[in-house]
Amino acid sequence: MWQVKEGMAQVVAIPRDPVGALRGILKGKGPTFEEYLADRNAERQRERQLEADEERRWRTYSTRQR
Repeated sequence: MWQVKEGMAQVVAIPRDPVGALRGILKGKGPTFEEYLADRNAERQRERQLEADEERRWRTYSTRQR
């Protein structure tokens, strides 16, 4: 593999096991899986609350007598 960096072409050797070489490269970066799940669960709760509020509004409007 090669790349151009600061006007110079660099040749980078590809390891025999490229998948193994990349294993753990993202460790310690970004949110953990537990943080992701907590965020997703909070998002689901907000979505459910919005749906419940919307359903409540629709039921109120549909049951009014004119």
